[in-house]
Amino acid sequence: IKNIDNGIWFSVGTTHLGYLNPKNWKCIYYESKEAGSIRAISEYSETELLIGTDNGLYRFDKISGEFDKIESPADSRGLSDQTIYAILQDKEGGHWISTYLGGINYLAKQTKRFEYYYPDYTLYATSGDAQGKVINAFCEDHDRNIWIGGQNSLRMLENDTQKLIEYA
Repeated sequence: IKNIDNGIWFSVGTTHLGYLNPKNWKCIYYESKEAGSIRAISEYSETELLIGTDNGLYRFDKISGEFDKIESPADSRGLSDQTIYAILQDKEGGHWISTYLGGINYLAKQTKRFEYYYPDYTLYATSGDAQGKVINAFCEDHDRNIWIGGQNSLRMLENDTQKLIEYA
């Protein structure tokens, strides 16, 4: 992820977060043994990142270098699954968070509460394809539709209707 100063945040190995300083081309590393393997990084604010790991969602403070686990900032409901695969910040500032088998969690910027989009398990009941429930990637198009890539699927969540359309 490119920082406001053109520095780059990246995952290193399993438990390390790295920052490449563009002024001197040196890397700084931050470690959180509690967080586990870092799988996704997204901008949360000018001073914070969201870090998705195999042990939940963390907020990383760029100034202090501290990791704080987020269950739900303003709500008693936590993530639907603690293993996170991808994070996308949409044009409205909300965050789409994919989990291993718990579907998609949406963290709205305004409310700071999680909304859930659970996988339709009936789609996989006949084929026995558990892989189809795993979401690997997100992308937002110019119409603010969210494209959802799974291991065996491609879907689009229409912005206007909130209808999920399956393409593959």
